[in-house]
Amino acid sequence: MSAGGQASSALERLVGLLSPVPCLRHIVYADTLTHMTSAGAMLRDARTAARLSIRALAARADVATSTITRIEQGTLDPTYSTLNRLLQATGRTLKQAPLGARRAQAQSTTPPARLADLARAWQGSPQSGAPDWTALRGTIDVLLQHPEHIPAAISEPPRHSRSPVQRALLAALAERLAASQNLPTPGWARQTRPLAREWMPAGTPRLQQAWRAATLPEWRARNITVDEHSLFRHGAPAVGQRGPSLAST
Repeated sequence: MSAGGQASSALERLVGLLSPVPCLRHIVYADTLTHMTSAGAMLRDARTAARLSIRALAARADVATSTITRIEQGTLDPTYSTLNRLLQATGRTLKQAPLGARRAQAQSTTPPARLADLARAWQGSPQSGAPDWTALRGTIDVLLQHPEHIPAAISEPPRHSRSPVQRALLAALAERLAASQNLPTPGWARQTRPLAREWMPAGTPRLQQAWRAATLPEWRARNITVDEHSLFRHGAPAVGQRGPSLAST
């Protein structure tokens, strides 16, 4: 089946999951977002159903028109918070699938998720591109549902990363996951240097200001600005007692 056919089939399955709730809202299951085209098709369907132009949606959601265009064209993989913000502006809400379904999906993941596998999950140029948010959030979801896999998942460094931003982002993630299990920060993560310049996803000045306020210390210490819920759909895991780390120095 062609990529276009796969996207259409994915969208048809998604439409079958839409159900009305108060205020004419719809429930859209985030776990159906398996690739960029499905996110773009979802947004385009929601926007046209609401009879909004791209410019009107941009004004309502405070998101750049170019960002919406790229998402709908499938050339930009949006963060969870950006996609949710856009869908809310059309009268829909982004929700996760039931926990049982997510656990079943996580249990079928073989081998267990590892941060090292995300070394090349980067889109665009090394400095100005962005992570493959779908792959990144999927790995985080699996590890939070199966914390027993975290020690193995964070032990190996992400070699041959396509971007220094990706390596720094994964180092921060390794530190947070280690702290959530009362583990020391892996050596490779401690040795990963902060970026020379601040990196953040593309967005309007207002959004970027909000992201700075919502950036966790592990990422801030590495000069990365990304809001917590773009990584952790239900908030970051709590941290326990831990030794010295980059974020605490």
